[in-house]
Amino acid sequence: MTEKFCKYRPTYPENVCQVVIDYMKKRSEATFDLMLDVGCGGGHSSISFAPYFKAVIAIDADECKINEAKARNSAENITYKVGRAEELDVQDKSVDLVLSACAVHFFKISAFLNEVERVLKPGGCLALLGYLVPVAVPRGFKGDIQTRRGQFMKLTQDLLSSEIRERWVEFQHVADKYQTILETIQWPKKTRVKDLSMKFEWSSEQLTGFFYSLILVASCNSKRYAEVFSLKSQVTTSDLQNHDVISIMMKEMKKLCGVAHIQDEELRFSVTFDLFMLLSEKTEF
Repeated sequence: MTEKFCKYRPTYPENVCQVVIDYMKKRSEATFDLMLDVGCGGGHSSISFAPYFKAVIAIDADECKINEAKARNSAENITYKVGRAEELDVQDKSVDLVLSACAVHFFKISAFLNEVERVLKPGGCLALLGYLVPVAVPRGFKGDIQTRRGQFMKLTQDLLSSEIRERWVEFQHVADKYQTILETIQWPKKTRVKDLSMKFEWSSEQLTGFFYSLILVASCNSKRYAEVFSLKSQVTTSDLQNHDVISIMMKEMKKLCGVAHIQDEELRFSVTFDLFMLLSEKTEF
């Protein structure tokens, strides 16, 4: 899963990074020295934001992801470390920006925010990014995308219903676009950025690779595969594909879009991620 996570998760485009930087520049014209990327995963957000800072410290609790991020790193000013969001190995009042992209919903929120308070400089900023499950339609699709969006979201939730129930708190944070987390932040200067999105043109391999990188999918498939092995003494690749949640999802999605007759390797998809972003400035009381 770590390899898929690092290979297939998208990096953040310049316009998304610029929203954060513009927010910071409204508060300070000083050069930004240090960014802390918490829950950095494969380093996608670290690499995207690295050009704006003298140094970036990228932290993740998963050592495998940190090792993969180091191997794939393309920026000289990033230092990757294994560490926990609730115990940041960073000096007090030393950080200009604490960033967490698609990760904060896994943290113990109160403990993490206490650490953010400790490590940020006065006037430093916190940026929390996330996105919903992307909507993918075949390139050239002429139907109603909003209709397909609703159908695709229902299909995804139905296939992953047991995992959603098990990870309900995490799922709810994402489903409400971090609204509960926004209300937990005590600083008065905080805002939600609206109408952000990322768009990509992906092959079937890229699209399925992204879905396989999701923890809900990995958990669901693990249970499905275990069930197959418990029922059969000899398991074929076809058996696993018939129970694979992404194989099922792709087949249904192709039917919904009227392209079931086209081979996967011939398809290109327009993929849209609806982003949500919270920004806040540390206030000294």
